Amino acid sequence: MLVNKFEQPGTLIHLARLEMMQGNTFQAETYIVNAWRMRSDAPFYVQSRILYFIVLFKMLRTEQFDPWLGCMKEVLSQPDSKMQWDMDRLLTAQKKNLSPGHFLFLQALLKANSGTDDEELLNRFEMWYEAVPVNPELWPDYDINF
Repeated sequence: MLVNKFEQPGTLIHLARLEMMQGNTFQAETYIVNAWRMRSDAPFYVQSRILYFIVLFKMLRTEQFDPWLGCMKEVLSQPDSKMQWDMDRLLTAQKKNLSPGHFLFLQALLKANSGTDDEELLNRFEMWYEAVPVNPELWPDYDINF
């Protein structure tokens, strides 16, 4: 699929998920960095998945992730930004590597990404409630050094 350049950002997301399930975090991060670089070619639901992974990786590394929440908040406000996404097993596998609060936040963020929650649950988290949406045209090319 990558060789034929078929929906590259989405394909990279699927590959990142597979690598994470195999414990290959470094390779998964590489796929996400490349997907981020192609984000303008991606539909909004793929952009939200890219951002989800970035927030997950930042949390796993205990790095600052707040700036990414503004990008995510903007994307989730767009039509066609939400689509069913089966990430429960992956998230559960990472639970031991996350703080309890971050795990609960990622669960809520996954529900919003999947369209099963209208962000009501997310708004219970101060970090989300206070995040200011950032227009995609104004997104800086954040340095994703994992």
